[in-house]
Amino acid sequence: MNVIKEHDGCNYVADTRDGFEDNPLDTKWVAEYFMPKAKEYGCCIIYFIIDDDNSLREELEGQEKDSAQLLEFRYIYGLDEV
Repeated sequence: MNVIKEHDGCNYVADTRDGFEDNPLDTKWVAEYFMPKAKEYGCCIIYFIIDDDNSLREELEGQEKDSAQLLEFRYIYGLDEV
């Protein structure tokens, strides 16, 4: 959060290709704390780096749905697309 706060207008990239634990408490924290704070601190776009099969599609789309009113979301296959 400090990096976002220190660089106005920066964006956030999450590499989801190796997956992550789908923990309801983490999901709640992302929706209720991280996304609103990221917006407050100047973040505009969240990039999700996905694998070819987009194996975390449901989880990522859920995060997008919960925070679409705050931020723009983009799905990419590598950092070269940022």
